[in-house]
Amino acid sequence: MNQRRKELVLVTDEQLFNAIRSAIEVRIYVAEELDYTGEIMEYSDGAIKTAEGSYIRKNCIVKTNHNYFKLL
Repeated sequence: MNQRRKELVLVTDEQLFNAIRSAIEVRIYVAEELDYTGEIMEYSDGAIKTAEGSYIRKNCIVKTNHNYFKLL
């Protein structure tokens, strides 16, 4: 059985922190257009930094289909 994981929108600081810690692949959309696929490097209250540049946090949507909680 091929189960597809639910798409998650990462909004909170905790979600973004866990995405970085777990090194998961995310998709960043700007104006409803996919602009980046890869890992988040860091974030602040105003921006999200990736390997290809930075995004103004309030102007983008970050999504993933991966589990963003790192298993210890």
